[in-house]
Amino acid sequence: MAKLQGFLEVAERQRKLHEQAMTSTQKMNKQGFKRLHRYYARKFFCEELCIQTFSLDYLGETIETPVIAPIHAPSDLKAHMTLFISEMEADQKRLVVLNNEFRAEHGKDFKHGEDMICCLSRLICKFKRRWFDRLEKTGWGGHDEFILDHFIHEKYKQKEKEDYEYED
Repeated sequence: MAKLQGFLEVAERQRKLHEQAMTSTQKMNKQGFKRLHRYYARKFFCEELCIQTFSLDYLGETIETPVIAPIHAPSDLKAHMTLFISEMEADQKRLVVLNNEFRAEHGKDFKHGEDMICCLSRLICKFKRRWFDRLEKTGWGGHDEFILDHFIHEKYKQKEKEDYEYED
């Protein structure tokens, strides 16, 4: 039960982090990053629901959703991405430990934990290796930020339409 609580805490924390990032990137006028964070806030909310359902279906118990303190919302894209990368890496490490403990106890991985680990791995790769490094090489120029944000906006607009049947 404690491990499921840990998985739920990470899912809730990531959802809150993406919700707050959605607001801060919208204030920066980064509509692509806002859309990306909205997409992943929904994704982690779905993981929360799946963990709650798993606990109720297989253990017959409900898990209290933890209260997560607000996380600092940076006012520029570089600070935002730096904070976001460090938060995602910390949560990914925690998930790996929780999943290893779950595997040792149950003989298999926790599916929703694995899903979150994969999701965070992809996000870290995008944020760190693709976007952050690219902007770092160009000196965080406004034009480069605009081009990247526009690309992200179009990509996640399509993903929202496909995955959530959401269109605006």
